[in-house]
Amino acid sequence: MQMTDLPQSDPTWPKSAQEVVSQLSTLILLQSEQLGVQSEQLGVQSEQLGVQSEQLAHQAQKITHLKERLNQNSKNSGKPPSSDRKQKNSRQQRGKSGRKKGGQKGHTGSTRELFIPDKVETSSPKEPRCECGGEWMPKGEIERFQVTELPEIKPKVTEYHLQTFECQCCGHKEYCRYQAGLSYSRFGPRLHTLVIDLSVNAHLSVRKIKSHLFTAFGVKISVGAICDMLKRSATVSAQAYQDLLSWFKADQSVKNVDETGWRIAGERAALIGASNDHASLFAVSHHRRREDVVRLIGDDFNRMIISDRAKVYIKWTHRQLCWSHILRDFTFISEGKGSVQKGKLLVRRARRLFKLNELFRSGEINVERYLLKANVIYQEVDKALIALSLQPQLSWIRAGKIHNILAHKDQLWTFLRNPSLPIHNNAQERELRNPVIKRKLSFGSNTLAGGQFFAQLLSIVKTLERQGRDWRAWMIRSLSGAPLSLIPEKC
Repeated sequence: MQMTDLPQSDPTWPKSAQEVVSQLSTLILLQSEQLGVQSEQLGVQSEQLGVQSEQLAHQAQKITHLKERLNQNSKNSGKPPSSDRKQKNSRQQRGKSGRKKGGQKGHTGSTRELFIPDKVETSSPKEPRCECGGEWMPKGEIERFQVTELPEIKPKVTEYHLQTFECQCCGHKEYCRYQAGLSYSRFGPRLHTLVIDLSVNAHLSVRKIKSHLFTAFGVKISVGAICDMLKRSATVSAQAYQDLLSWFKADQSVKNVDETGWRIAGERAALIGASNDHASLFAVSHHRRREDVVRLIGDDFNRMIISDRAKVYIKWTHRQLCWSHILRDFTFISEGKGSVQKGKLLVRRARRLFKLNELFRSGEINVERYLLKANVIYQEVDKALIALSLQPQLSWIRAGKIHNILAHKDQLWTFLRNPSLPIHNNAQERELRNPVIKRKLSFGSNTLAGGQFFAQLLSIVKTLERQGRDWRAWMIRSLSGAPLSLIPEKC
């Protein structure tokens, strides 16, 4: 007889067995429920592990990006050389040579050139006779020995006694200050020019200018007075600067454009610079915007400019990209995983292009040979960039640079259609070095107006230097009430 056929009331079936079956059934149900709960918990944990895995991958990518940024320097990015980590001096690494200091045997020395003397004194022996009693007789050539000294420097102060007169008939007043050609400034044109020199060329802050004037010249002057002197210098030359700006905008020549960081009251700002063969102009702005560039070089977007790949220059359709920036990008690409071989090829071709351009500009090769060799470099660089853009192992920052360069490929090779174009923007980068030093030493300007005054005075100084003119003489004349034009005569 099967177990299913046994009746529940069968006395031969023990009650204890029924209880065991019931308990086992309950236990099985409980275990089944527990397994279900555990299964749900495992699912939740699996999801959490997936999220954590994504977070770890993101963190790893971020760390890789930070390492790449940390390894950037002036040779593989747009960072200035001053930000590079200091390397040990090669002399220190070589060790001592055992030779004496100074010029070595056989070294051709240099002698300081003598000045035209203001005063000549002839020396003679202290004693009229030699120790033996013999008389002294001049013999041999005269040795010229010069001592150069500065004159005693002290401020020259002219005091004016000015009387105001009033007509007894009509009451008209005559102010003698204006009749004497005096302004409200209590400091002369030369002192104004010296303050400009210390600010623009020596990169000193206003407080350091104050200290220097007192230490070197004995001139006691306040910080506010120095600011007023810079403002007045910019004001008296404002019309000449505006005329230069209008001429610069209308000029059809190629313009070099670049920008760098600035500070206004500690906040980030921008200093924009533009130049051609005869002028250099600068402008300070709160932001790096296209409108600020337009105010400096004009809104004719068909004019040829030389710049980097910054977004503010995208609208200028006729543009030659700076190969100095491209070379730094190629160097950075060559240091990444999966791009070493192609990256080094790009670096070699970029350096070859610089050498080729130098030979062309020096006249060692003609334009036909220049363009022929440059076209070969163009094909090699383009092929390598396309191959790298398909490389999956590249980091996203290097891949981004490659795709950005390819997006501006046509403007990278503009010089092939116009060989007279420079292939780099080094001239404008050199113009920005002085204000960058000024920014680091004086932390920029306290106000936007102060930054604009500095940019205007910097424009005047650099423009006159480009034209081979004495900017100090020009500024003294402007402060004396007779400003000259900044527009080059040949133009």
